[in-house]
Amino acid sequence: MGAITQRLSYLRYLAKPGFWRWLVARADSLVIDHIRPWTQLPRREKTHIHPTVTFRKAENIEIGTHVRIQPYCAIWASPNGKITIGQYTGLGPGTVVFSSNHQFVPGMPYYKQPWRRRA
Repeated sequence: MGAITQRLSYLRYLAKPGFWRWLVARADSLVIDHIRPWTQLPRREKTHIHPTVTFRKAENIEIGTHVRIQPYCAIWASPNGKITIGQYTGLGPGTVVFSSNHQFVPGMPYYKQPWRRRA
């Protein structure tokens, strides 16, 4: 009986408002990082992308044929930057690819600074 009582005691967390904020934030992150980008990503034949890979601005990402992307990679394109991964390419576990970055202007918060990209 002790194990059942202990498990039932976890239900008290459902009544806390912080739990619901946490749950909604996790669900939002799941949709933004995984579900929505996968629907916008053009899929090629004989390409393997592990389910833990995250994408941003997937419409600006082009992936060639015979590509293998390993677990926990992040491929993030910016609104004005494009990422192209050519044919017969592989990305190892945990690889991070960004198409651009923020500029660094003293006295201005980084999230208000414009994107800068390099060719």
